[in-house]
Amino acid sequence: MSGIPYFWISLTLPLCIANQAKQAEYFKGLSILFLPYVFKPLFAAVLHILEKLLIRHHFIKYSVLSAQAVIVFCLYQSAQYTNPFQFEKLWMFGIIIACFGAIQDIVSEGYRIEISKTCSFSVRNLFGNQTGFRIAGFFVSSGALGIAHYGSWKISSYVIMIGLMISMIVIMMDPLFSVSFSTKDLKLQSYWCALKDEFKDMFFQNRIPFWVFIHLFSYKVIDAFIRWILPLFLYSQGYSNIELMYADKGMGWIGFLLGGFFAHKSLQYASLKQSLLGWGIVQTVGYSTYLLQWNTGKHMGLIFFNAFIHQILSGSGNILIWIYISNYCRSSHTMMRYSIISAYFTLDRLCVVWCASWLYGNTNPGLFFVLGILFSACSVLTFLYPKK
Repeated sequence: MSGIPYFWISLTLPLCIANQAKQAEYFKGLSILFLPYVFKPLFAAVLHILEKLLIRHHFIKYSVLSAQAVIVFCLYQSAQYTNPFQFEKLWMFGIIIACFGAIQDIVSEGYRIEISKTCSFSVRNLFGNQTGFRIAGFFVSSGALGIAHYGSWKISSYVIMIGLMISMIVIMMDPLFSVSFSTKDLKLQSYWCALKDEFKDMFFQNRIPFWVFIHLFSYKVIDAFIRWILPLFLYSQGYSNIELMYADKGMGWIGFLLGGFFAHKSLQYASLKQSLLGWGIVQTVGYSTYLLQWNTGKHMGLIFFNAFIHQILSGSGNILIWIYISNYCRSSHTMMRYSIISAYFTLDRLCVVWCASWLYGNTNPGLFFVLGILFSACSVLTFLYPKK
């Protein structure tokens, strides 16, 4: 359920626009759609008030269902502007979808962290959570590409809506979503005072080091800088929707799930930080295959190879970084802390993909990939510190 709105913004909409417009300028505007995810602490304030005053007993279920109802409505409205292509109206509904997608993320991730009390249980829950998240990504990327190839982008939006409505039915029938977060540890009635206390606890009492935020930013540079531009690059090489569906968005998702499995196993033999360092090195080296893709041109064997390798690496990195983040989110105010860390993490992505869009629009693809690899290599070095 979290994957559908997020991947609609990060994958479906970029694919739709790259397929029809093929302009990097639009991608700079798309990067702003991640901004609502940066304001998660503000959304958490609204959720906090609603939980205490209105729907405390069924808070999780009702808040998620309400958010999804708005997302379904906006998906329907946005579908009307894919043909003929109207970027401004698509962008407007994208902002609304991002806002309510952020709201349901706060609730669902807070729920996951609350029920994951032990480290081993946390890893298993996170792997299951991310598997479902990526299956949704497969649905709204490969599924949307296939439907757009044989039908239209409007029809693919309708199918995505149906998928989200099915998830709403499942949530309504699921008794686990009737539980509520515990608020007995709240010492102050004011959310803003509690938020102030949470910042104080994070930065002074627990002393979250400066390097944590450097590591989160470095992860986004390594993972998102080159990956964000791939739809534009691949369409420019002459690939069709159906070819991307089978290669980059089809077989690639199998690689992503396999990567999550490798990450799970790596933590049995190395520390989390060592695993992230190793992932960063391999991911940086792996990006050199896109230089080969640029030099070779359209080649189905090469795109299948690239998709499989890079989705394995993406799956591994995604599991590792969210375990890293989850370690800092367990507190008496789980949703609040998650919203703060997640907001910073999304701000990192917004900055990285905006810069990538600008650079791609002002250079040739070969130079863009070389610079992306250099930025990635520099970011990997941050995982060497601190030594303890």
